[in-house]
Amino acid sequence: MKVCSLFGINNPFTISFLLRFLIALLSMFTAIKLHENLQFDNEKLNRIHLLLSIISWIAVYVHVRFSSETLSAIFFVLGILPFLSDSSKKQLFLGGILLGLSFIT
Repeated sequence: MKVCSLFGINNPFTISFLLRFLIALLSMFTAIKLHENLQFDNEKLNRIHLLLSIISWIAVYVHVRFSSETLSAIFFVLGILPFLSDSSKKQLFLGGILLGLSFIT
């Protein structure tokens, strides 16, 4: 709220909207990155997974809910991604930091 007040945004409804919008963007980014790292044998199954992970009603509900649990889950999934494929030591280090942030949040 203090960061928003620096920009002259003091309305709590606007701040709430901005937080939900930020979490929604981060969550959609995470869902797409997870989908890119998973391997499916069937192209139809690949499309169904992408569709369900982005626009199913429960995913949309969770994607826009601003809470510490949602933020922790985002950090957890982003932290696991470097371990699913061949990654450099730098990416693995960043994954470890994200897993630590997941634990903290």
